Amino acid sequence: HDVYNLNPYWIVNEMKNESDKDKFSGTGVMSYKFNDKFQARLTGGGDINIFSFQDYAPYSTPGKETGYLQVSNFKNYTYNVELLMMYKDKFGVFDIGANIGGNIFHVNNRTEIVTAKDMRMREVIALQSFMSKEIAEDVYRKQINSLFGMVNISYNNFLYLDATLRGDKSSTLPSSKNTYVYPSVSASLLFSEVLKINKNLLPYGKLRASFAQVGSDTSPYRLDLMNSMIDKGYGNYPFGSIYNFEVPNRNLKPTRTNSSEYGIVLRFLKNRFGLDFTYYTQNSKDQIMRLNTSIASGYSAKIVNAGEIENKGIEVVLNTRPIETNDWTWDLNFNFSKNSNKVKSLASGLDRFTLAEAAWLNVTVDAVVGENYGAIMGKDFKRSPSGDIIVNASTGLPEVSDEVS
Repeated sequence: HDVYNLNPYWIVNEMKNESDKDKFSGTGVMSYKFNDKFQARLTGGGDINIFSFQDYAPYSTPGKETGYLQVSNFKNYTYNVELLMMYKDKFGVFDIGANIGGNIFHVNNRTEIVTAKDMRMREVIALQSFMSKEIAEDVYRKQINSLFGMVNISYNNFLYLDATLRGDKSSTLPSSKNTYVYPSVSASLLFSEVLKINKNLLPYGKLRASFAQVGSDTSPYRLDLMNSMIDKGYGNYPFGSIYNFEVPNRNLKPTRTNSSEYGIVLRFLKNRFGLDFTYYTQNSKDQIMRLNTSIASGYSAKIVNAGEIENKGIEVVLNTRPIETNDWTWDLNFNFSKNSNKVKSLASGLDRFTLAEAAWLNVTVDAVVGENYGAIMGKDFKRSPSGDIIVNASTGLPEVSDEVS
């Protein structure tokens, strides 16, 4: 009899692992047209997920000899409501459109887990059959209220200009910093229409450029300490504990990402060949990150706004149609992309912090100023001036440098 391993027949016939999931989702749209220029639209949607899970091990189960029952209930509710006012008109060679609206995004998730041990009524699988019960509850609530507007202008169907402005107010950031506004602007020129190029040679040619800023928040409950009662005390005085695993930060700021993009789109030979080239840059500031801390502090990490990271790269797409007949066509497409990123700066006083660690290999994944984000760092072999690995004459093993690179 092996008290440490489970008999597969016992698992199949005696233990239970059951789950049940209900999902409800829906969207409703109501619109009203005032006239040919103005209209309004109200959109509401919701997503509800209810998941229950039961894990049961009867009395005398190896590792859970007194019996075990865990009942978990997950209830996730997400709602989204948007009101949009739309306007469009034409003035000679100008087409103008404008939208203004607001949005409410709300998340309310609740988790309840009851763990029961020491089964006394062994014929009935229910929480009441157990002497010891532990209850764990977790909540996740978040709401973002937004206002936004956008303007679209086109001139003679070859020059286009779009501009947007959005403001978000998030419940997860400090009240003094929980509102952030970010704009964007983009323009495009159909130069094939302006230059009157032969349509058989170049039916379509466009230049485009855009500049945008995006703000983002974080998960809830990262600003202050959270407390929880424990099943211990001193006399009539109960004990409590700090529930946080991360050092809270009451001064968090929203992350800001500035991006720019430039591109050209070309179509040749009656659209049989096409080229789409894009160059982009992206600069993120005040990214909200977890910095690993010593577990002796009582926390595994702290939350900070960590400096600045830059991304830039190119994307090239080549579209071809080598064969086109009345019966069938063959499209052959190629794409190439290259992205490089660099850590420009980190939190004050830091030039490096660890994102992940493989301690058994003495290897870490770090953010290091001047290096790529997520650089793999470790100790290399010692090498001679000619680049050969130095081998220890006594052990016959390569010697390892003390420096991390």
